[in-house]
Amino acid sequence: MNRGWGTRQRLHYTTRMPRCHFCNREFEKLSEEHIFPAALGGRLVLRNCSCTECNNRFSQFETPLCEELAPIRLLLKIPDRRGNPPQVGATAKTKDKEYEARIKSDGSVQIKPVVTAVPGPNGSREIVFQFATEQQKEKMRRDAQEGKIHLLESEPGEAQEAEAHVSSDLKFIGSEEGLRVAAKIAYMTLARVAGLAFAGGPAFSMLRDYIKNGSANHLLGYLSTKDFWVQLKRDLTNIALLSRAGVTSTVLMRLYDYSVV
Repeated sequence: MNRGWGTRQRLHYTTRMPRCHFCNREFEKLSEEHIFPAALGGRLVLRNCSCTECNNRFSQFETPLCEELAPIRLLLKIPDRRGNPPQVGATAKTKDKEYEARIKSDGSVQIKPVVTAVPGPNGSREIVFQFATEQQKEKMRRDAQEGKIHLLESEPGEAQEAEAHVSSDLKFIGSEEGLRVAAKIAYMTLARVAGLAFAGGPAFSMLRDYIKNGSANHLLGYLSTKDFWVQLKRDLTNIALLSRAGVTSTVLMRLYDYSVV
């Protein structure tokens, strides 16, 4: 009796590591990318989007913008990624004097401590603290208990009304780095609406390079040419064939038809 023996087959599986959406390199793990900067209150993210190197590079030009907009964020109570509005420097103006101050996240005002050294007898010095913080008071009390200093605490002076003034020069927002932040926000919004497959196509390669490296390379001129729209339609066609984004692709292709002259 003949016995049939099954043929052994070896199956080979190739696992591709995810690619960074901006530098196109493979990594074992990618980080999420905020569509709107987290420090400006952004909460929407795209997962598995960027590598650590690209993510850190974005922080270099996003952080200065967030710091420049800190007074506006404090006024509008826009929290950072930890849920806290920023603290900002200010000038506290009384009837007679001006002091450096800081407006805290809760809206309270902390005047910067004023330290004055006055020469005393036998080479000693008398150091006078005004507006000392609680941490400074506690340290001086510990030093006094240990015999390091002689501490004389006076009663709080008469309360005075003061106005806190905050100002900021909006220089970064109109700079090249500020434009890169705006371009990144627009691009990440496109990726969320139309999908990473579409936004990651060749049509937007120059835009990704501009966001990552700051090299414009006639970017705006290219986006207004017919070559860009032809490449865009080619990308849309590929997506429609390879994915289930047919509805989105159809809508965007209609936009293409109305945009090309």
